[in-house]
Amino acid sequence: MQSQPKWAWWIVGIVIPVIGIVVTIWAANPSSDSGTADAGTDRPPAATGTGSGSRPGPTGPPQAAPPAADVPRKVLVGPVEVTIDGAKSYLELDTVPPMATQSNKSADVVALVNVGDPSLQSEGSTKTIGLLPPEGADPAPADCEEAVDKRGTYNSGELARGTRLCVETDEGHMAYLRVVSGVSISAPVRFQVTVWE
Repeated sequence: MQSQPKWAWWIVGIVIPVIGIVVTIWAANPSSDSGTADAGTDRPPAATGTGSGSRPGPTGPPQAAPPAADVPRKVLVGPVEVTIDGAKSYLELDTVPPMATQSNKSADVVALVNVGDPSLQSEGSTKTIGLLPPEGADPAPADCEEAVDKRGTYNSGELARGTRLCVETDEGHMAYLRVVSGVSISAPVRFQVTVWE
């Protein structure tokens, strides 16, 4: 029986994995003809998101643009109560009414309720959560826009009863959430939610 030449092991052990890594990186980057970068320049791609510009635009069909800055936003839904728990920990705020789901498909935030202190995290770790002071009147849409634009974060920090925050959705809506009850690992968390167009 003839033994394999040493160079064959180099091909199998090093060259093939390197080719796999290069192909994976190439496939993960958008193509240059998609408009994500200007050819021959060092400029970053144009922003495709809405609102604060910190969240990438949707990858599906075109979404309705948010209203212009001088036009006040209209209430899309709310205030309504939405309950999230370990089984339904994703929150979709663009539906009417907003709902908790088991899937992250089109979710705007995910509730981290099964580990450590309960918190909310934006889907994709984008800075679309704006924290508000725990006291005060319910915010206007402009207050939420300012909270996200100036103090945007990807994580709400520990949720407590009365925690108030704003979320910019992936469709450009602005939402206000206030924790009503249930802020322990074993209890569902109830939010009062208002969403503006």
